[in-house]
Formats: sequence, structure tokens, C-alpha cells
Amino acid sequence: MIPLLSGRRPDSLEGWVRAGGLNAAQLRSLAEAGAFDSLWPNRRSAFWELLKHARGAAGPLAPVTGDRRPAPVPPFTPIELTEADYRVTGLSPAGHPMRHLREAMHRRGVTTAAGLARRKDGDWVSVAGIVICRQRPGTAKGFCFVTLEDETGLANIVITPQLFEANKKLVVRSPLLVVRGILQEEQGVLNVRGKKFAAPDPKAGAAFVESHDFH
Repeated sequence: MIPLLSGRRPDSLEGWVRAGGLNAAQLRSLAEAGAFDSLWPNRRSAFWELLKHARGAAGPLAPVTGDRRPAPVPPFTPIELTEADYRVTGLSPAGHPMRHLREAMHRRGVTTAAGLARRKDGDWVSVAGIVICRQRPGTAKGFCFVTLEDETGLANIVITPQLFEANKKLVVRSPLLVVRGILQEEQGVLNVRGKKFAAPDPKAGAAFVESHDFH
């Protein structure tokens, strides 16, 4: 637990080091989560400055105005900002990670989870998302069920035993999946019967969501 501060909250990074009673791990988590964005917009640079004062470097911090102050390290890219938010807090005020990939997915003909409702039963569709759940119940005769999450909602994927075995490494290990298959509607529930599987980047999405697998 972060110690309570006496009086008022520090209004500088130096003040956080001196009065906050925080260790390096706590300072790093706060910096990466954006807690100091109002004091030092570059999150990487903020942590560098915090460590400098924690190690007793000479001189107080100079005031910061806007994003124009030179930084000793490059700022996070938009997707790195979202990744840092998810890694530290499990969510991001900047929105879902898939929004960073949507333009590229759109060029590949990948629809959103919400967009499946506008397609017809039996249509070939492509969907993509962060894998949040993988299930292969013993009563399902080898079928695998995967839930993908994008910025619009959830998409249910059904994989036959044969295709699961043929794509097992990709389906089980990839945190982000692109699935092409046939849309099926049963009693108002939409499923995609997966036929082809891809992962644009094996590392993409790894820090965003911890999937709940095979429960």
C-alpha cells in the first residue's frame, strides 16, 4: 500500500521522492500508469527523473510546461501508453488496445465484433481481438471455444477438434488472434466457426489481457 502523505500532495516529482515514502517499484508503477502526467508528460522521462532524485542527484527539478521540454528518453508511443496502462492497472482511459490496430484490420477486411450482427448466417467473416478466454470442456468432444474481445464487444469462436490440433500452438499461445470462418446464428447467438487463424504479431496484446484458459 502506498503511504499516506501528510499535509498535501506533492506538486513536483522531487516532492514525491522526498515526501511520498515510495520505493522505486512503486514510483515506476505510478509513472507508467500516468500518475505524474500533469507534472511530467513523458512517462519514461518521469521515471528517469524520479530515480535521479531518489539516488540523490544534485539540484531540484526545473518546472515543466507542456510537452516541449527535452526528454532524456523517448516518450511512449500511443500503443505503448495503452500497454503501460493495462500492465499496471488492467484498463486504459485511452480505450481498448484494438483501436490501435483497427485501421490495419479494416484494410484486411476484418469486421468488428459488433459488426457481426449486420452479417448474415452462413457468411464468411473475419474477426480479430485479444483472447480473453479459451475453453475445451471434456463434454465438448474436442471442440475448442475461444472468446475474442475488441473495442466494440465480444466474438465467440468455435474450433473443430481437427482444426484445433492443426493450429494448436497458435490458438493456445497467441494473445491476439485473427480468425476467418463462417458465421452461424443459433437462437439469436452468433458464433464464428473458425477455419483459418493468424497472429499479426506474436507479441501483440501480450500485456493487455490475461486470458482465462481451459477452465
